[in-house]
Amino acid sequence: MIQGLLWLSCILALTFGRAAAVERALLFDLPQSRVEISAKATWGTFLSRLRVFEPLVTVDEGGRVVAAELHFRFADIVTGKPKRDRALQEWQQSDVFSDSHFVLTRWGPPRRAIWRRAAC
Repeated sequence: MIQGLLWLSCILALTFGRAAAVERALLFDLPQSRVEISAKATWGTFLSRLRVFEPLVTVDEGGRVVAAELHFRFADIVTGKPKRDRALQEWQQSDVFSDSHFVLTRWGPPRRAIWRRAAC
């Protein structure tokens, strides 16, 4: 059914204060943040959202991202269509492989991050 995740696009509301260290972790306003997932299926592409996620992003003194990780449960991915959500969870085997961990590997085209699935 679904061929896989193409990319994760994080639009995150960030809040952070000054820190003395060269690199610092960002603090996220999670109620104001979101993660959108573009997925490709045999019948087309659709957008999903994560309801709950744990971001870990580190920036340098200039505010450039030097590392990013995203932890979430597959069951927290929703498409807005209950029937498609059930099919997605079945395809992902969310009951067996519930947790996921992605690591940012590089920045791609404008506004797109390239992620890889980390070993859990």
